[in-house]
Amino acid sequence: MKSKKILTSMKRSKALMITCWLIYMIAYLTRNTYNASIVHLTGEGLLTTSLAGLVSTCYFVSYGCGHLINGFLADRTRPVVMLGAAILALAIRPWKRFIMQMETEKQ
Repeated sequence: MKSKKILTSMKRSKALMITCWLIYMIAYLTRNTYNASIVHLTGEGLLTTSLAGLVSTCYFVSYGCGHLINGFLADRTRPVVMLGAAILALAIRPWKRFIMQMETEKQ
């Protein structure tokens, strides 16, 4: 009976580690994709250099604040709740952008 409990615990730990890694990888790729496209965005006139720098600064500040806030919350909640909220936020973000784009096209 005890070996079954350990096995289940190990499966949960592996699933948690893989989920955390995937979430971090997505956030890292998003940040690096923006950094790689700054030259194109400023060259096409879609962003000014100062505005592109401001966006990068906002990424940096939100990353730092996120560590503090998420560390505080992680000490007080279960990992399942934290990961569920993160996955939900990542899933909602593209739909929010899509809806906002559709509203601006209507006008």
